[in-house]
Amino acid sequence: MRQSSVVNEWIDEGVEKGRRLERLEILEAMLTTRFGPLTDANLETLRAMSDDRLKALSLQLLTAKTLAELGL
Repeated sequence: MRQSSVVNEWIDEGVEKGRRLERLEILEAMLTTRFGPLTDANLETLRAMSDDRLKALSLQLLTAKTLAELGL
């Protein structure tokens, strides 16, 4: 049985959402380990960031001294 292109698009969207969620969870854990518990405002800001910004943030985390330096 062939899947329709719509179904394939839904599957792709679901996979990408799952990847984003996993990236967010890892980044949240890294930030918490480095800076302590994140506030609700920190988490809200983090979750609103684009994928490109999250990627940049994960690299900036290596040298940042404060959450403020990261825009959180």
